[in-house]
Amino acid sequence: MPVALCVETAAYLFAKHGLVVRIVSLPCFDVFDRQPRDYKLQVLPDGIPSLSVEVLATNGWERYTHEQFGLDRFGASAPYKDLYKKFDFAVQGVAAAPSTHTQIQTSLPRLAE
Repeated sequence: MPVALCVETAAYLFAKHGLVVRIVSLPCFDVFDRQPRDYKLQVLPDGIPSLSVEVLATNGWERYTHEQFGLDRFGASAPYKDLYKKFDFAVQGVAAAPSTHTQIQTSLPRLAE
């Protein structure tokens, strides 16, 4: 669902705001971390705002993205549609997620030398 949600959000952002969004799927941190730095910077370039969308815990994403959208606490249990609604896992929720301080953070490198 997160990839489909990101694709829908990208279409929404382009239609409403003219923003071009690049979607990257990063299913395994370990495999990505073993790649050469040049490759990692091609996938997630510095200086471009980045937001991870993770239905589960956002732990670890701070190493790769400027901001994280997802659950960062325990204790939510219900049918997934109810949880998605409660935590705003919808196009408008993801589109509104980046905060104003993302612009400042984009000047900071994320990927280790």
